[in-house]
Amino acid sequence: MPAWNHTKTWTPGYYADYRKYVKFNAPTMKGRLEDCADLSMALIVDFAAREGLPLTFTDNSDIRYSSWANGQNPASGIHMQYDRINVPTGGVTIGPGGQPQWMTAPVEIPGVSIHFGTNYTWSNKDQFYDAVKNRINAEALFNYNTEASSLGPQSGDLLLSSEHAGLVIDALPAGVPHPKAADMTIASWVDPATALRQVNVLEYFRDNHGNINDENRIFVHFDYLNHRGSQKPKAELIYFRRAVDAVNDGFQFRRYSANVLM
Repeated sequence: MPAWNHTKTWTPGYYADYRKYVKFNAPTMKGRLEDCADLSMALIVDFAAREGLPLTFTDNSDIRYSSWANGQNPASGIHMQYDRINVPTGGVTIGPGGQPQWMTAPVEIPGVSIHFGTNYTWSNKDQFYDAVKNRINAEALFNYNTEASSLGPQSGDLLLSSEHAGLVIDALPAGVPHPKAADMTIASWVDPATALRQVNVLEYFRDNHGNINDENRIFVHFDYLNHRGSQKPKAELIYFRRAVDAVNDGFQFRRYSANVLM
């Protein structure tokens, strides 16, 4: 059976509602143990199931995981396939201009494809999420499941490279301070190595503790949900990072592509 009941199709309005859903719910995911790619998919799975909307993810082996279905496609195992080609038969005909034409006939050539690993099936949202979080990594999100966001960063965008994923919670226009700038309990960012050692520090300001100064007033800033891997197993909230700095570090702001929203 499908992962959930499907009653609607995606529209720009529903995607806008998904962005609002991320803005409200992503901060509550601080401390979650899933890795970066999994956290980036969790909320769209929750939102789609709640609203009756479809999702189809594709992994690096071109295996698809559709909420319409009850399991991955193709399933794990050995699959026979047949390709039809035309081969010469030895006969010759004469064309309208007097030129010889070799006669052909269609022949089906058998082939085999093998898909290794667990064969994931599901009958509810949680089982579907288990399947995609075990098969869809940051590389697959980047290459098969997202496209560049023309207006990014926006709530719900993925901060993506082929190796890492974050989930954008909100963006602030240039010159606007962060609403939590006065909260001195939030740590100020030092560097990645320090953050990795601070296993129980789960909130950081990246730029001037959320305040505007002469150096940052022309930059768009954004907040995002992040995960640093097994050495720091809990998800963290990063506030007030300059969008241009993220791009210079090799990231793109991306949104889910049409082939996922089906």
